[in-house]
Amino acid sequence: MNQIAAFRHIHRFFSKIGEQEGLTVHGFFVGVEARYFRQYEGFPLNNFAGQALYVGPTFYAKLGEHALISAAWNSQAWGSASGGSGAHDLVHFDRHQARMRLAVTF
Repeated sequence: MNQIAAFRHIHRFFSKIGEQEGLTVHGFFVGVEARYFRQYEGFPLNNFAGQALYVGPTFYAKLGEHALISAAWNSQAWGSASGGSGAHDLVHFDRHQARMRLAVTF
């Protein structure tokens, strides 16, 4: 296998759209997040591989003047692989996603 063929074989592209809605009180944000992903295989984005919609809670809080923490947990609510017939795309996407972030400015 030459280098170009190897590059095309392992190269994948993702497209993502997301939205958050929630309530903010005294530096705390609690809400619901929805994120939609599509995956393509191949360099010119010509081979659709799958798609997934994630939904779940999100949290954000200020920790003083120079720090913050945020966390989110999403579950795949819907998805489909190219040519698949299932209710989820577990071939290209995880069933659950969790993120936690701690940021400090100085």
